[in-house]
Amino acid sequence: MSQKKVVLITGANSGFGRLTAESLARKGYSVFATLRDIDGRNAEPANQLRALAASENLDLNLVELDLQDEVSIRKAVEEVITRAGRLDVVVNNAGVVQSGVTEAFSVDEARSLFETNFFGAYAVAREALPQLRKQREGLFVNVSTGVSRTPMPFMGFYSASKAALETLFEQL
Repeated sequence: MSQKKVVLITGANSGFGRLTAESLARKGYSVFATLRDIDGRNAEPANQLRALAASENLDLNLVELDLQDEVSIRKAVEEVITRAGRLDVVVNNAGVVQSGVTEAFSVDEARSLFETNFFGAYAVAREALPQLRKQREGLFVNVSTGVSRTPMPFMGFYSASKAALETLFEQL
């Protein structure tokens, strides 16, 4: 009998992350859905995911993870590996979309967007890679956008952050 694949998904409180977590759990994967501030602003989506897992008997687990906090990232990846004994797939889904006239963004606003969309995903990969190498297998899935290749007006920093993400992971 084959072992369940273990999946860590960032940004699972809503949107594609939540849909991915629910879909993979229903297909028999062991899913670790990550959210920021589980007991605060994301308490409602966290409780909804817990209720879904209980009502459908899904292997759907919640883990606190803030992509702008390296300690949080390290703890989350360690928790998944400790609880599941392995890690097979990392879905870098969490992201921030900000739009506006590019030159109107402050450097701090641009940095903040890159911290989540690029450096956060890199930090998760950096923590996960030793386990994937140890297992001699693993997969990264990055949720990106078409505007990373064909930028649209008012999407400059978002486009740039996703293009950087894609380039880095192609190299990895």
